[in-house]
Amino acid sequence: MVPTSGMVDKPQLDAAYEHSRGLVQELLAIPTTAEGLPPSLVQRLSSMRITPEIRAFITDALASLELSFPSIIEATRNDTHLMERIYAGFDTIASQLNQERIITDGAADSARELHKECREKESSLLASIAQIARQVKDAEEKKIDKLALWQQKHDVLAPRFQTWMEAGLGGLSAA
Repeated sequence: MVPTSGMVDKPQLDAAYEHSRGLVQELLAIPTTAEGLPPSLVQRLSSMRITPEIRAFITDALASLELSFPSIIEATRNDTHLMERIYAGFDTIASQLNQERIITDGAADSARELHKECREKESSLLASIAQIARQVKDAEEKKIDKLALWQQKHDVLAPRFQTWMEAGLGGLSAA
């Protein structure tokens, strides 16, 4: 295709398009927290060919900013006001917490002493329980010994009583 006056051939349009696209991508890659644009990028953007589509995009973007910018400013003021109220409330909350901590420290000391007394009493109870358990065990052993002694005496006396019963009361006097 032979260039005519006022017209650019397709390879030149493609190269200009790619150049513009690269500049826009570079612009979008800059973090939003950056302090302005690098001068070299501004220089290259100023030399970019602005197509009717780019002009329409910029016009629409600026128009939408004009509509939303006041609400953004108002939201920023509201957020700042809310943040200031929240920060002002921190001192009140901190003083309340400090008072509660003092009260809580006293209650904790009291609870600690009560717990200590309880543990001491519990420990003496455990000693008493152990002593009583030993006494019960000793009593059980004595009971077993007495039962064994009773059984021995029963084994000796039962046959004698049986013999005496069979012989009657008269056999008692004969012996």
